[in-house]
Amino acid sequence: MGTARSGTTMLGETLLSCHAEIAYLGEINYLWKYGHDFSFYDDIDECRYTDNAISVIRNQIVRQAIGRNPRAKIFIDKTPANCLRVEVLLRAFPNAKFIHLTRNGEAVARSAVNEWLGQAGSALDSAEVRKKPLLSRLYLTIKRKSNLRNRVFDFRSFVSLMAYFPDLFRLLARMLGFNAKSYWGPKFKGIKELVKSQSLNSVCYKQWEHCHDQAIESLEYVERNKILNVQYELICRHPRRELENIFSFLELPVKNEVIEQMVAKVINR
Repeated sequence: MGTARSGTTMLGETLLSCHAEIAYLGEINYLWKYGHDFSFYDDIDECRYTDNAISVIRNQIVRQAIGRNPRAKIFIDKTPANCLRVEVLLRAFPNAKFIHLTRNGEAVARSAVNEWLGQAGSALDSAEVRKKPLLSRLYLTIKRKSNLRNRVFDFRSFVSLMAYFPDLFRLLARMLGFNAKSYWGPKFKGIKELVKSQSLNSVCYKQWEHCHDQAIESLEYVERNKILNVQYELICRHPRRELENIFSFLELPVKNEVIEQMVAKVINR
């Protein structure tokens, strides 16, 4: 768990997913918002989730994990908005462990600015994507944004697709060169007012600060042996040591050659 642009993709997708007993799910915000898809905000109070919604979320996550890796003993979810809903995570998975990844806030904010502007290499409507033919851009946008294979599993999830259409249309408009306002990253109560009144740099810093502080506050109520605090900067400086600590925390044996493979990916990133 970590704020957007804190290095969760590097840790989850690039490194930990190399382990044969881990199922990496990436970002599944649409699942965690099941029953609240039409809410603009991601910080939805735990008490607003019905028992049925929690059951659906749990079952669908397990289904996806098995589909990704039938041999997996654990799954990893790196959804940044989870910083705002630790209580919901624990209700769905009471025995969950948290790898809390942190990074310097100013570095996060600088990286987030590019995502908001669609200028980062991995941004959905980035400059690299804009160079592709229109049909290719349209296909990539719909494929990445909709994820229909995993998104649609019951009638409610089918109807909830409409909640994502406005965001999809804004992305398409930006790809075509229109100045369509689009939010990026976790959306918490108050972010609309920040966007209206402050510079983008300030918005990005406060987005990091709010998510970081909320995660710290929520994790205070989680058992200490279920939390591992990891710094992005230390992974970059001492990858082997940090990775060994992570696998020890997860109670997963790991071969030396797998660690070497991961270390090489950090060094050559």
